[in-house]
Amino acid sequence: MTNAKRWALALAPFLVAAVSACEDSIIKTIGPENNEVVSTTGGVFRYQSWYLDNVHDRRTYTWQNPNKQALVLHRNFIHHGTVLITIRDSRGELVDSVPAEWQLDQVTKVGRPGLWTIKFEYFGARGRVDLSLEPSTGELPSSEQ
Repeated sequence: MTNAKRWALALAPFLVAAVSACEDSIIKTIGPENNEVVSTTGGVFRYQSWYLDNVHDRRTYTWQNPNKQALVLHRNFIHHGTVLITIRDSRGELVDSVPAEWQLDQVTKVGRPGLWTIKFEYFGARGRVDLSLEPSTGELPSSEQ
Protein backbone atom coordinates (compact mmCIF):
# COMPACT_ATOMS: atom_id res chain seq x y z
CA MET A 1 0.00 0.00 0.00
CA THR A 2 1.38 3.42 -0.98
CA ASN A 3 1.71 6.37 1.37
CA ALA A 4 -1.04 8.25 -0.51
CA LYS A 5 -3.51 5.41 0.07
CA ARG A 6 -2.56 5.23 3.75
CA TRP A 7 -3.16 8.95 4.17
CA ALA A 8 -6.46 8.71 2.32
CA LEU A 9 -7.63 5.87 4.57
CA ALA A 10 -6.46 7.71 7.69
CA LEU A 11 -8.21 10.96 6.75
CA ALA A 12 -11.45 9.43 5.42
CA PRO A 13 -13.22 9.30 8.84
CA PHE A 14 -12.42 12.97 9.45
CA LEU A 15 -13.80 13.93 6.04
CA VAL A 16 -17.02 11.98 6.68
CA ALA A 17 -17.39 13.62 10.11
CA ALA A 18 -16.84 17.11 8.68
CA VAL A 19 -19.36 16.66 5.88
CA SER A 20 -22.05 15.18 8.14
CA ALA A 21 -21.59 17.99 10.69
CA CYS A 22 -22.59 20.52 8.04
CA GLU A 23 -25.87 18.81 7.14
CA ASP A 24 -29.21 19.98 8.48
CA SER A 25 -30.83 16.63 9.00
CA ILE A 26 -34.12 17.73 10.54
CA ILE A 27 -36.41 19.67 8.22
CA LYS A 28 -39.13 21.55 10.08
CA THR A 29 -42.30 23.41 9.22
CA ILE A 30 -43.73 26.42 11.05
CA GLY A 31 -45.03 25.21 14.41
CA PRO A 32 -46.17 26.56 17.79
CA GLU A 33 -42.55 27.11 18.83
CA ASN A 34 -42.25 29.78 16.11
CA ASN A 35 -44.83 32.09 17.74
CA GLU A 36 -46.37 32.92 14.36
CA VAL A 37 -48.52 36.07 14.52
CA VAL A 38 -50.59 37.67 11.74
CA SER A 39 -52.50 40.92 12.29
CA THR A 40 -54.24 43.56 10.21
CA THR A 41 -54.82 46.18 12.89
CA GLY A 42 -55.63 49.66 11.56
CA GLY A 43 -55.31 48.54 7.94
CA VAL A 44 -51.65 47.53 8.45
CA PHE A 45 -50.66 43.94 7.68
CA ARG A 46 -47.99 42.49 9.99
CA TYR A 47 -46.53 38.99 9.94
CA GLN A 48 -44.05 37.60 12.45
CA SER A 49 -42.47 34.19 12.98
CA TRP A 50 -39.67 33.61 15.47
CA TYR A 51 -37.07 31.01 16.45
CA LEU A 52 -36.84 29.54 12.96
CA ASP A 53 -34.55 26.52 12.83
CA ASN A 54 -34.14 24.94 9.37
CA VAL A 55 -37.72 25.72 8.40
CA HIS A 56 -39.05 24.67 4.99
CA ASP A 57 -42.64 25.87 4.60
CA ARG A 58 -45.02 28.13 2.71
CA ARG A 59 -47.59 30.58 4.08
CA THR A 60 -50.06 32.71 2.12
CA TYR A 61 -52.22 35.54 3.48
CA THR A 62 -54.49 38.23 2.09
CA TRP A 63 -54.70 41.90 3.02
CA GLN A 64 -57.09 44.64 1.94
CA ASN A 65 -55.08 47.50 0.42
CA PRO A 66 -57.17 50.57 -0.51
CA ASN A 67 -54.24 52.17 -2.36
CA LYS A 68 -52.27 51.31 -5.50
CA GLN A 69 -49.01 50.77 -3.61
CA ALA A 70 -47.82 49.56 -0.22
CA LEU A 71 -44.96 50.55 2.04
CA VAL A 72 -43.04 47.36 2.94
CA LEU A 73 -41.06 47.42 6.18
CA HIS A 74 -38.65 44.52 6.72
CA ARG A 75 -37.38 43.82 10.24
CA ASN A 76 -36.30 40.28 9.40
CA PHE A 77 -33.17 38.52 10.52
CA ILE A 78 -32.49 35.37 8.52
CA HIS A 79 -28.94 34.22 9.24
CA HIS A 80 -29.15 30.91 7.36
CA GLY A 81 -31.30 29.83 4.43
CA THR A 82 -33.80 32.07 2.68
CA VAL A 83 -37.32 33.37 3.04
CA LEU A 84 -38.79 34.67 -0.21
CA ILE A 85 -41.60 37.22 0.17
CA THR A 86 -43.91 37.69 -2.83
CA ILE A 87 -46.69 40.30 -2.97
CA ARG A 88 -49.43 40.35 -5.61
CA ASP A 89 -52.19 42.89 -6.14
CA SER A 90 -55.91 42.17 -6.47
CA ARG A 91 -55.47 41.06 -10.11
CA GLY A 92 -52.66 38.67 -9.21
CA GLU A 93 -50.00 40.93 -10.75
CA LEU A 94 -46.59 40.79 -9.10
CA VAL A 95 -45.83 44.06 -7.28
CA ASP A 96 -42.92 42.91 -5.08
CA SER A 97 -40.71 39.85 -4.66
CA VAL A 98 -37.63 39.95 -2.44
CA PRO A 99 -35.80 37.75 0.05
CA ALA A 100 -36.36 38.65 3.70
CA GLU A 101 -33.77 41.30 4.56
CA TRP A 102 -32.83 43.35 7.61
CA GLN A 103 -34.25 46.89 7.54
CA LEU A 104 -35.10 46.95 3.87
CA ASP A 105 -37.86 49.55 3.55
CA GLN A 106 -39.39 50.01 0.12
CA VAL A 107 -42.54 50.82 -1.81
CA THR A 108 -44.12 48.21 -4.07
CA LYS A 109 -44.73 48.69 -7.76
CA VAL A 110 -48.09 50.18 -8.68
CA GLY A 111 -50.89 47.63 -8.51
CA ARG A 112 -54.66 47.49 -8.32
CA PRO A 113 -56.31 48.32 -4.98
CA GLY A 114 -58.25 45.55 -3.31
CA LEU A 115 -57.38 42.19 -1.79
CA TRP A 116 -53.61 41.68 -2.06
CA THR A 117 -51.83 38.35 -1.50
CA ILE A 118 -48.61 37.99 0.51
CA LYS A 119 -46.71 34.71 0.25
CA PHE A 120 -43.80 33.61 2.44
CA GLU A 121 -41.65 30.72 1.20
CA TYR A 122 -39.15 29.31 3.70
CA PHE A 123 -36.08 27.44 2.43
CA GLY A 124 -33.92 26.13 5.30
CA ALA A 125 -34.52 29.36 7.20
CA ARG A 126 -33.05 30.18 10.58
CA GLY A 127 -33.77 33.42 12.40
CA ARG A 128 -36.97 35.46 12.37
CA VAL A 129 -39.40 37.11 9.96
CA ASP A 130 -41.03 40.43 10.86
CA LEU A 131 -42.75 42.19 7.94
CA SER A 132 -45.28 45.04 7.80
CA LEU A 133 -47.30 46.39 4.89
CA GLU A 134 -49.06 49.75 4.97
CA PRO A 135 -51.16 51.40 2.27
CA SER A 136 -48.93 53.92 0.50
CA THR A 137 -49.15 56.83 -1.89
CA GLY A 138 -45.85 55.79 -3.46
CA GLU A 139 -43.23 57.54 -1.34
CA LEU A 140 -41.14 56.42 1.62
CA PRO A 141 -41.72 58.51 4.74
CA SER A 142 -39.00 61.16 5.11
CA SER A 143 -37.47 59.34 8.12
CA GLU A 144 -37.04 56.18 5.96
CA GLN A 145 -35.23 57.82 3.01
